[in-house]
Order: sequence, then structure tokens, then C-alpha cells
Amino acid sequence: ALCLSTKMGVIRPDSVRAMHSLLEQGRLHRVVLASEARSFSAGYDLTFIQQAALEDRFDLIDVALLDLQRLGELLGQIPSVAAVYGHCLGAGLELALSCWQVAALAESQIGLPESRVGLIPGGRGTALTRLNNQHSVKKLAEVACLLFTGAISPSADQARQVGYLRPHDATIYHPDRLIWEAKKLALEVKAPPSEPWKTPEGPLAGMIDRHCLDGKSRCEVSDYDEVIASKIKQIFVKPASFEEALDWERKEFVDLARKPLTHARIKHMLETGKPLRN
Repeated sequence: ALCLSTKMGVIRPDSVRAMHSLLEQGRLHRVVLASEARSFSAGYDLTFIQQAALEDRFDLIDVALLDLQRLGELLGQIPSVAAVYGHCLGAGLELALSCWQVAALAESQIGLPESRVGLIPGGRGTALTRLNNQHSVKKLAEVACLLFTGAISPSADQARQVGYLRPHDATIYHPDRLIWEAKKLALEVKAPPSEPWKTPEGPLAGMIDRHCLDGKSRCEVSDYDEVIASKIKQIFVKPASFEEALDWERKEFVDLARKPLTHARIKHMLETGKPLRN
């Protein structure tokens, strides 16, 4: 097993580099990605993003995202299963989805809530969610809405239904069996079929805009959420390939990290543990 050992499974630049180094050595031929914390992962280290922004070192943020994306690519090259429980959020879900399969405890809280801190998924999360749901323009618009509202699924089965998890990802119903089942799956797992990046057929941009306007009319989407939604929309609509989408999501993440309203959201989350809808 490859284990996250930080508090709440928080993913930091040094832990990304350590896992990257282990995988690059080629000694691990099958992997169960797990965590020693109370939750699988609460996401990326916000204090790192905050400090880099305060120091005007946005190059460090870009490098950290590139490292996270490359770690995901390495996980995707070997038989791998993520054993998910508790919270599986943000960068934690990005790494889990890079594995060939996710084994998620039934009551896991799963999602990509980066918009709650004024950001978007930048470690392959936006591109993977787009790729995994491209069979339907309606589904893509719904998934884009999940991302710009920062929605979190309260269960593994709902996460699969809404498009965070994939159809072949497994739900485990007994906590004591999670690691055992994940190890069993890792011995049997087959590489998922390589999905080509497809141009959506239909008015995807307009459908995403409609979701955004509906949310604003219900006072569930703020003006700044609308800015974030526009960036997610561009990544869903414009790139011609998965690789281009990765570059795009990294660029948009860094652009948002420069903005004062994002700084306010990050500060509020770190101080209160609650999202700020500015």
C-alpha cells in the first residue's frame, strides 16, 4: 500500500514528490493508495497556496500542480486501486481517480469542492471529470455545475450517480473489509479502456450558462462563482485534447489564485472551516 500519512490525508508538495519518487523507481508493480488518517484525504494543503500567493510566488503553485498532475499520470500507468473512506475531496479525489479503480466505503463524502475556496480542480480533476462524463452533453453540463458549486456527495453510490466516480468503481459496505477488498481488487484490476477526448455534440456552453443562471436566480451562485463557472466552461468546451485540458486547468487555477476574492475565501476557510460565498 502507498499511504498518505499527513493529518486528514492533506496532500502537500513534499508528499507528492515522495510518492512521485517511489513510483518512478519502478519497484511498485501494483498499488493500493490508502491513508493512515481519519479520512482518506481532505484535499490539497491550502496553507501552501495561501503562502505562495502572499509571496507572489505563483510559479511555485504552477510547479506544484504540474507535480500533482504527473503523480496522477504515474498512478495511471500501473494496476492501482484507491481505498477511500471518510472524506475524499479535491486533490485526494484527483489522485483516487487517477487509479485504475476506486474502492469507496459506502458513507464516504466525495467531491471536488475547490470552488468553495475560489479555485478549480487543478491536479487533473477538471479534465478527468470532463473525460469521464463526455458520453452525454446533459451530463457534462450537470457535472460542470457540481464543480462550480463545489458540491460534495454524501455517499459513494451518489458520487457514482452524479459523475464524480466512474461506473466501474466499487462501493464497499463494511468498514473492516475496505483494505482487504481494495487489495483483492488490485490483484484483479484491468486497465480501464483508453477514452479519446471527444468534442461535445450540442450547446454545452449554453447549457452550463443556464445552470449558472438558474443557481443565481435561487441565490445559490454568487457573482464570483459565475467567474469560476466561466473557467470550468472553457476547459469543458475549448481544449482539443486531454493534454491541452490539463494545461488549461493549471493556467486557470493559477489565474484564480491571484485574485483577492480567492484569497478571502482561502483565509475564511482556514480560519473558520466554512466556505465564504463572496
